[in-house]
Formats: sequence, C-alpha cells, structure tokens
Amino acid sequence: MIPNISRGDRMVGLVSYLAGPGRANEHTNPHVVAGSDGVMAWHANEQLDHEAALQLGKTLDRPRTVHDAQMKGGHVWHCSLSLAATEGELGDETWSEIAHAFIHKMGFDTQEGTKAGMRWAAIHHGASTNGNDHIHLAVQLIREDGTKADIGFDYSRAQKVARQLEREFGLVELETEQSKVSEPGYSRAEYEATARRRAEAKYEATRDIEDLDWGELSKAARGEYVAAMKREIKAEGMPRETLKVEVRAAAALADTEAEFVAKLYDHGMLIKPFYKDREQTIVGGYQVALPSKYGEQPWFIAGGSLGHDLSLNRLRQQWETSPELRQQAQHAWQQAGRNLAPTPAGQNHFDPEVLAKQQQAIDDHFHQLRAIPLADGDRWAVEAQHMSGLMASWATADSPYADQLQRAARHLGRSASLKHRPEVPTKKQPWMRGAAMVLTQAATNGKTPAAQVLMMKHVLETVQALATVHEATKQHRRAQDLRLTLQHDLAEVQQAVTQPVAYSPDVESVLAGMKELTPHDLANPTAPMPTAIPETQQAPIHEPDRDGLSR
Repeated sequence: MIPNISRGDRMVGLVSYLAGPGRANEHTNPHVVAGSDGVMAWHANEQLDHEAALQLGKTLDRPRTVHDAQMKGGHVWHCSLSLAATEGELGDETWSEIAHAFIHKMGFDTQEGTKAGMRWAAIHHGASTNGNDHIHLAVQLIREDGTKADIGFDYSRAQKVARQLEREFGLVELETEQSKVSEPGYSRAEYEATARRRAEAKYEATRDIEDLDWGELSKAARGEYVAAMKREIKAEGMPRETLKVEVRAAAALADTEAEFVAKLYDHGMLIKPFYKDREQTIVGGYQVALPSKYGEQPWFIAGGSLGHDLSLNRLRQQWETSPELRQQAQHAWQQAGRNLAPTPAGQNHFDPEVLAKQQQAIDDHFHQLRAIPLADGDRWAVEAQHMSGLMASWATADSPYADQLQRAARHLGRSASLKHRPEVPTKKQPWMRGAAMVLTQAATNGKTPAAQVLMMKHVLETVQALATVHEATKQHRRAQDLRLTLQHDLAEVQQAVTQPVAYSPDVESVLAGMKELTPHDLANPTAPMPTAIPETQQAPIHEPDRDGLSR
C-alpha cells in the first residue's frame, strides 16, 4: 500500500475534485467510507455529487474558519492510500477500518482523549486508470480547539504506518522495503513538465509566422497540444527510461571512467559533470540528458537518480583506476562538459576470437551462480547490473530487436538498484566488456553469431535464476516482471538469434547444449535451485546510505 501526501489550503476545492470526474474520467461513484465522528454524523456513506461535495468541504473546513487559523504550508492534508492492481478491490468496510487505523497511528485523532478532535473524511471513488483500488483522506490540520496538528516527518511516518497496516490487514507488503532495492522513477510533475516543454517547443518550431505565439493561445488550445504530446510520450517512453538504458550500455562497454564518458558522448548524450571543488578538478557526480527533440531545454538527470547503481561512486567500483587513468577521466569530463568530444579511450572493436578463447571462463562464471545463496541480495544485484548492461549495450547498437532488449535491460536494472552500497566485489570480469562489444558488433554487421548464441544462453539462465531469487525472497512482483520478460521479450530475441544460424559451423557446439526453450520453459526453470530460503537463514540487513556527494 502506497501513501501519497500533498498539502494545500483549499479544502472545498480538494473535496470537489475528489467528487468530480477526475483527470481521465476515472472517478466513479464517489462516496464517503469513513470519517471523524461529527463528519460521519452528517455524511456517512453519502454519495458525493457537486452540492454534497461543497457541503462536506465546508464541514471539514469549519475549525479553521471559526478560529481564523492558518498553517505554514497549508492546513489541508491530503493522502491517497493505493493498493497494487493485482490485489483487487477491498470493499468499503475494510477501507473504513484501514482509514481509522491510519488516522489513529498518524496522530490525527483525539489520541485517547488527550487532544482535541480533528475533522477528516475518507473518500472512495473507484480504481485509478492503472486499476489500483484506493481511497483519499482529506484531513483538516486545525483541531476543534484551534490548535494545530503535529505533521513533523509526516512522509516517513506515513510509510511506516503503511507497512504496519499491510501486515495487520494481510495486504501485499511493499517489496522495496523488504529487499532494500528500488529504482527511482519519474514523478507526475516530471511527466507534466516534459509534455508542456515539448508541446510548446514543437508548436513554436512548426507554426506559421501569422499564427499566435504559444503564450497567446487559449488555455484550452494549449491543453490540446499538451494532451497530444502526452500520447506521443506514452508511445515512445519518458526520456528518463531511455537514459537508463544508455548509461547502462556505456558502463558495460567501458573499462575506465574516461571510456565511460566517451561512450556517453558517442551515444549522443548531453553531459554535465558535478565538481566538488572550485578549481573543477575533482568530479563527484554527473548529469545526463537526451538532445532536445523539438528545440526544448534539455532535462538533465543525475546518474544516481536514474538508478542507485548508476551513481558515479558506484560505477567507479567496477573500473580500474590509477593516477594516469584519473587524469584521463578528468580531461574527458572537462571536454564533455563543454560539449566537445572526449579523447577516444580504449578500443572500439573487439576480436571475437578472444571471447571464444574465454568461453571456459564465461561458462565457469555462470555455473558458479548456482552456488550463490538466495539471501545474498548484494551478489545477485551485482549480477543483475552486469546482465542489464549487456542487454543495454546490445539494444543501443541498432539491433533489430532493440525494443525487446531495452525492456529486458530496464527490468534487470530494477533488480540491480540497491539503496545501499554492495558489500561484495563489483568489478567486472575481464570477458564482460568483450561480450558487450561483440554483441554490439554482431548487431551492426551481422557477424559473430556464436557470441550471440553463447551469451543468449547464459542470459536466459541468469534471468531465470534472478526470477527464482525474487520469488524465494517474496518479491513476487519483481519475479513476475522477469518471468514475463522471459516469456515474451527474451523468447523473441532467442528465436531471432538461434534460427538464422542453425546451420553455421561456428555455433553448432553452442546449439548442441542449448535446447529450443518454449515460453513455458522460460518462465518455469528446471535449474536445481531451492525455491525458498530456510527459516534459519536470515538475509543481511543494510541501512540505506548516501554515496557522499555522488549523483
């Protein structure tokens, strides 16, 4: 259950919105399922039409108007409590119990008679556009006697209360809290801002000279252009999602920090280094952005905001370092920050024969995965990071199945984004950069089929293992995402990779040990791996930390 909090100073406006049609006409049958005693005496189970919503809003707002009280940040506290779409609908009675328990644990009631009461109401109006059953809590922060409610640390308090209620009511517990794995996503504000910027830039770039300027258009006309841009963004994805794949690909193809910067630049990314000193000699983080599509201002995002494992400090753990390499990295950052091409570092082509000679090392590495305990989340997260990088590098090389590989890279990336710094070695194996390089070469020139088939075999086995690990550690949603990736995206790639080369002499040895897997096989691995963690085996607990000034 996810709480989402906002503050304001218009109680009547909030209730009117909750009783209205919603942004996408998703509000259906709005009604009150719970509330404070005085509110329920007048509005219990009331169907909220416009007039009823106005009356409810005024009822909730009365303590403020009577005492003429104000609060910094707003006296209206709004919180939605949303379930996963897979949990279905709870029903009004259960939602009422949850609302009362949530309000009590947040301290928004009389606290066993020690404080004056507060007015609040819980409104249910159907599932969201994504199918999530939810309620909205509208809380008046001015108590009946004019005193103000304590809202210190309300965001973190709400999260803790939500975890408690998940256990008390048998709801699905938020997996990121259990696993300490989470991938930063985009907010509605970022989505809206991206659509507005692009819509304005596109309009200004394509309008005739006699047409009105963007600022001169009516609000309704601008809204139509923004709505059209939202549909375009929905079809192609948010820039943040593309940046995640591009950065992972650059990291997979690089053995040094300077190579990483050069790869980002070669991929067309805009780069801003973050310096820790005034002399601009010590780089502590970075930001990247896609080139503007219609001339809009680029939206730069810090590496750590794309994924916890993509912060510069985390990435540095997998690269070689020396005074000379640090000097090269400093020069590369300075060049890229000026939008100049960094000095090419490292080789851009890789001899596939070298990878073939390392086949035993590759086989040994993937065979050793079976020995990793299911509870060793750090080791599995590092493995997911490496696999995500391989998929991303393959996808960004003009591969004919780039869409499938990008989705696979994003799902694997979510399994790699640990909040804390991994307590296991994160340096890449020597063959990993070569594997990424060969896959990109194979995508562009159609050669080295053996490398593709060999890596595809190990990728399938690794994703199967990761899905099993998530299932065993009760991260069911993440496990389901990986199994769907196996059944659809990677199954299509496997078929495309193996069929055209079925009679090629250099892949016969690989194909001999790789059966044609059906979607059922892909989603239901037969690897000898336990499916549950013994009760005596406890996963290590790590406190989330920040990587210094890394971004």
